Amino acid sequence: MEGYDLKKRKGISRPIEKAFNNEAHHELRALIARMFYTGGLPFHLAKYLYYVKSYTFAANNPKGGPIPLGYNALRTSLLDEAQVHIQELLQSIEGTWKDKGVAIVSN
Repeated sequence: MEGYDLKKRKGISRPIEKAFNNEAHHELRALIARMFYTGGLPFHLAKYLYYVKSYTFAANNPKGGPIPLGYNALRTSLLDEAQVHIQELLQSIEGTWKDKGVAIVSN
């Protein structure tokens, strides 16, 4: 295309770069990596189902941006909710213990 300047101007990005927002994607990846590094989180956490599900859900259901979970919420109300959820999951299993028996094994 004659007369079309292909040089990238400062502050102006090409349509494809805007569409994929490469700079924001790179910055998000760097922030997540720093969370692991500075928080002493084990790298295998990135393989956990709920880690992957949480980021996938946040990306697919934007509501003004996700709000990070706070320290108190994680150790109080959210922990209580998780305990109730586990108890609900165990109810169907506990119902079979009288008929089938139960064994506790520890290593």
